[in-house]
Amino acid sequence: MAIKITFQVKTEKDANIAELLGDFTNWEDKPIKMKKIIPGLFEISVKFRENKVYHYKYKVDKKWKEEMDDGSPADGTVPNPFGTRDYFIDIHQ
Repeated sequence: MAIKITFQVKTEKDANIAELLGDFTNWEDKPIKMKKIIPGLFEISVKFRENKVYHYKYKVDKKWKEEMDDGSPADGTVPNPFGTRDYFIDIHQ
């Protein structure tokens, strides 16, 4: 069974593109373009399989968003091999 999760990312008001990337997109291979809701806010809903932990991050105007204060549905963050942090979401029934 799949569970739909909505992701929102706050950006500068003049941001043009926001993308969701993670292990479920093979990171930069298949980023998911997010929809601009209002200036400074992008959103996308994605279906995930249950009983798995997913790691993800955002890019805004082709730059990694390092700030973790955007109201993401994350269960927390974990260090990554690049010296920054990734969000994670733990999807269970």
